[in-house]
Amino acid sequence: MTATYNQAKDQIFKLFNDAWKANTAAIVGYVPEVRWAGVEKPERPDASKYWVRVSKQVVGEEQTTLSDGITKRYTAYGLVFVQLFCPKSEAKATEHGGKLAVVARN
Repeated sequence: MTATYNQAKDQIFKLFNDAWKANTAAIVGYVPEVRWAGVEKPERPDASKYWVRVSKQVVGEEQTTLSDGITKRYTAYGLVFVQLFCPKSEAKATEHGGKLAVVARN
């Protein structure tokens, strides 16, 4: 697949967001808020609810084609981080958090 760096990032984040919206309400009764790295909000997240922060980190990048005088192609490798925050006040926070982690992983 050929994509720019930003297109690839957007596709990865969309894949996560679509699965998150489709699968999390069945676990905790609502879709937990998603906060994206680099998109700051002035208010703090509600500590009585589940929420996640999603970010990415480039690990490596290598040139994968020879230059044709105009264009070079690169392949980038990286990691996607999903930090899951669970309310301390909920008795089943560990159980629900584990299920939400599986949704994020998948």
